[in-house]
Amino acid sequence: GLTRHGDNWFVVGDDADNHFLYRVKFSKNNRFSLQPAIDLEKLPGFASYQKILAKVSGVDKKHRRLDLEGITVCNDTFYLINERARHLLRIAGNKLQFLEWPQSSIMELFEGGANAGLEGIAADCRTDGLLYFAKERDPRILLRWQIGKGQVQRLPVPKSNRIGQTVINPWNGKDLFQISADIGDLHFADDHLYILERNSFEVAKRDPVTSKIVARVSFWASAKDLYETGEPFGLAEAL
Repeated sequence: GLTRHGDNWFVVGDDADNHFLYRVKFSKNNRFSLQPAIDLEKLPGFASYQKILAKVSGVDKKHRRLDLEGITVCNDTFYLINERARHLLRIAGNKLQFLEWPQSSIMELFEGGANAGLEGIAADCRTDGLLYFAKERDPRILLRWQIGKGQVQRLPVPKSNRIGQTVINPWNGKDLFQISADIGDLHFADDHLYILERNSFEVAKRDPVTSKIVARVSFWASAKDLYETGEPFGLAEAL
């Protein structure tokens, strides 16, 4: 996950022992490094969250851990996604808070396995506590929730016409595979929600009022090397 706060960029990592928010330090020639900026383990509320995490249902014990995939910010408040547990977290006033959102209406929330959980988060900072977050795949699901107010809303996401196509594997020129729908990350800006569709190499611009995709661009030409990993999914996971 990736977000900008003032003149700083912040990212999170998904390793089991990774409990930091990192600040991106830029240098010459487009180089950068990551510097630990906030240690979640040292924040009030972290120990309490660990106890909540240990008791989460729906995933095996080995997956009841930090797997930070998404980050967004409004003013001085950060919001985070913990993928495997399907949890939302908030850092406000130098305190870590667990945000218990209404999951019961999302029947497929734990389908696809532990690593097909919540992947991206974005905030519409015009409305206090209005969050968009997404289940990555199998199936992908886009959700909207205003913190502490009512049920979570499941939102339609019109698919790219590339979704469902069976194509030749571009890496070996032999195998066939079907392009599946997913969501790699979210970002809210200029009154629109932007959706990173990793498997189809696209970013979609969604009107939050009409639910229509008003624009869609492909990043295949500039980023296809990110997919040459030997894994079934690419590495485009931050927007």
